Amino acid sequence: MPLTDGAEKVLAFIHRSTQPFDRLTVSGARESLRALSARFSQPAEPVGAIEDIEVPSGGGSVRVRVYRPVSGHGEGPLPIVVMLHGGGWALGDFETHDWFSRALCNAGSAVVVAVEYRRTPEHPFPAALDDVTAVISWAARRAAWLSAQGAPLFVLGDSAGGNLATAAAMLAREAGPELSGQVLIYPVLDARLETPSCDEFREGFFLTVEKLQWYWDMYAPDPETRALPLVSPLRGEDLAGLPPTLVVTAECDPLRDEGEMYAAKLRAAGVEATVHRFKGLIHAFTLMSDAIPEAREAVELCAAFIRERASAKTGTTEESGN
Repeated sequence: MPLTDGAEKVLAFIHRSTQPFDRLTVSGARESLRALSARFSQPAEPVGAIEDIEVPSGGGSVRVRVYRPVSGHGEGPLPIVVMLHGGGWALGDFETHDWFSRALCNAGSAVVVAVEYRRTPEHPFPAALDDVTAVISWAARRAAWLSAQGAPLFVLGDSAGGNLATAAAMLAREAGPELSGQVLIYPVLDARLETPSCDEFREGFFLTVEKLQWYWDMYAPDPETRALPLVSPLRGEDLAGLPPTLVVTAECDPLRDEGEMYAAKLRAAGVEATVHRFKGLIHAFTLMSDAIPEAREAVELCAAFIRERASAKTGTTEESGN
């Protein structure tokens, strides 16, 4: 399928006006992603409240930003969604993902807990995962303050955040807390980069295989580490008992097949797993809502998954956040 008009517009701008992230310094790449997100995101929609908090972690503390929906969204215990930004474990922050966090908060009738985990290359594996697991445990302990005691708890991440989300879900399966679902948006799941979509979309579609290799070299510099299921979850052999999963992929993305193969492995292990592929779209399209209208559709898809499983958990009637 050809690229959508929105994806064509974004790619034309990127090819004309930006340098590939892996050709920049890390600080330069971080600023470039912020600028790209700011240019192509819709204006931030109002939410009920936002609060920045420091959560204790093994690395000292990790910053989280709590988004609460506008009044009247949902009833009963609101689901809590720990949201993990993408950016190859090296880029991304609250600001690059602010539009998505706000939109998900309202559409999902959810309390969104966005996490600014430690990034590479300053902090390679397992620093980011340690921060994420600390925040998930904190959110479970503080559920009564965030929403209500026993509120359904979800983890959601895009790209490298999707990697961290499902790795954290593997750890939670063993040690708690219970997760009601995981949402993985074009996740990074295998350091080998050997899928057909990696070959087909190796370059020219924003995320390149060369750029992925750059990210992997910073996150897991020890090649032996990359085979661990907590680093490359697609290599995991024991996936039984993981929470219900929604995997969102983009057709013209080198990571497409990793996400879809992971969903197939989850289903084979008896885990409820749904895949939605957005045709004609590129990696990171959910950050480009002003140019790519399907970004809003993706938010609604994720929100519906969260609302439906939250209502099943609490026994309340599922309502739209719109």
